Amino acid sequence: MSKTIVKFSSLIYAVLLPALLCIPITATSQEPVTPSHLFQISEDIISEIEILREAIGVDEEASEPEGQRNKSAIQVYSKGLEVLEKIAKTQRKLGMNPAKVGEIPLKEINAADVHELVKIILLELQGIKKQLVITEEIKAAKLVGAKMYAHVYENMWLASYMLDGLIPPIKAKDVYRNIQYLQDELRLIATNLNVGDLQLEAKEVDERKRLKDIGQQALLALYKISDLENRLSGMTAASVPQVTLVRIRSSDIYDLTNMLLAEMVRIKVHLKISLPRGQHGLPGRVKPNDVFAQMKLVVDNLEKILKAVGARK
Repeated sequence: MSKTIVKFSSLIYAVLLPALLCIPITATSQEPVTPSHLFQISEDIISEIEILREAIGVDEEASEPEGQRNKSAIQVYSKGLEVLEKIAKTQRKLGMNPAKVGEIPLKEINAADVHELVKIILLELQGIKKQLVITEEIKAAKLVGAKMYAHVYENMWLASYMLDGLIPPIKAKDVYRNIQYLQDELRLIATNLNVGDLQLEAKEVDERKRLKDIGQQALLALYKISDLENRLSGMTAASVPQVTLVRIRSSDIYDLTNMLLAEMVRIKVHLKISLPRGQHGLPGRVKPNDVFAQMKLVVDNLEKILKAVGARK
């Protein structure tokens, strides 16, 4: 073989080898997203928030979420929206353009949907760092196998708690608006199930109510939502989390209402309801009694739907 042919063969090999080496990388990028991939990004999200907290001077320790189990993709998506909303509040506080939050899509949520959301969250956090001229970089998390949605949810819940140190605290009015969304969703579900008119006006509450009382009603609503899912043919009921109602804060009740919203979206998708919920602005100052009355209205209307569905069986 002449030296010219050898050189030409070597040149072809040098050109083709990088392309051949890229084949496994392309194949890997096409693998389906798993909870382990989501967990990996959630670890990076926590690391980015830690840098922001340190740079801004947040000394208060973030609350630790309780251990989670039996979580699904839609519940992680809902928690991700909560995190993104707090990021948007942080951006407003810092005079930046806020992230667009949106709501849970009316479809079966899967790991790929959650993946898109957590990537957006990570980019928004990195954008805040860039605008604040924070040059510290995180140490990227490694991929760890055998993770479940519960692990991702727990990490996103921790991220939400950590962001509380950067924003004005969640208030009763934030919870109140979420309950208005719950009532919108319930009316759509009731219409689909031919339940009839739901109560529109909350009953006035005379006795002074505290956050613990509101939390109890929200937890009761979760049990009733799970019961309704159990009665709907072909639907898997959500498991109600173990929630400690000791030293409960508005942010904890806010979390419960987000869980309820996620389950109502699941019911709407199951019933093929394509109508979106209404839009509500933040109300003015509201008292715990106002929030309790609205949460009790949700519970009462859920009870009416349950009775109507149960009577048909």
